[in-house]
Amino acid sequence: MELIHISAAMSLDGRIDDRCEQRLVLSSPEDLQDMYEARAKCDAILIGANTVRRDNPSLLIDSQELIEQRKKNGQPAELIKVTVTSTGNLDENAKFFTKGQGQKFIICPSKNSEKISKKLSHIATILPVQEITAINIVRALEIAGINSLFIEGGTSILTMFISQGVFDRLRLAIAPFFLGDSLAPALVTQSKFINNGTNRLHIATVRNLGNMIVVDMLKKDQWNG
Repeated sequence: MELIHISAAMSLDGRIDDRCEQRLVLSSPEDLQDMYEARAKCDAILIGANTVRRDNPSLLIDSQELIEQRKKNGQPAELIKVTVTSTGNLDENAKFFTKGQGQKFIICPSKNSEKISKKLSHIATILPVQEITAINIVRALEIAGINSLFIEGGTSILTMFISQGVFDRLRLAIAPFFLGDSLAPALVTQSKFINNGTNRLHIATVRNLGNMIVVDMLKKDQWNG
């Protein structure tokens, strides 16, 4: 795949959401616009099934300017939507499925693919993988013709891709406040990370976007500095 771009926003204590029903607003309008621009450059966007259930996002591009830019680049107006589920416990009336005319993909374990296909194949293309790992997800999407992927989470997806080092760029937006809840969803959970103290990421840029600090990081093999 040409590009795997991970994007996340978190509080100063590393939380990407709180435990309330309504989604916690971490980003500033300036940060969101920058994120939307980065998202719109990719072929597809990936979120976990829990994010589909909890946040019910449409993942549509609401900027005509960005849509026109995609068309100029030979891309369809909408990103391909991708989610990952082990159980198929997804509401077919979720905005992920009902909003927009673009393709929708569901990645699931091969052992559960028949059951999930019976439930959801009328609204999405089912992509079975032997085991849900970051590299298996990427390979399945490559076979489906996706060349660039934007990953937004939640915690399980972020932990999987970041810990396994399956990404090219990491965009981390930091909100200047503490949430103070150790049980709230974190950026990542405990895992063995390839990019550790002896294999650090390269900080490409640090920007202030509407009182948010946005750090753009690259893996060593993506840095030509």
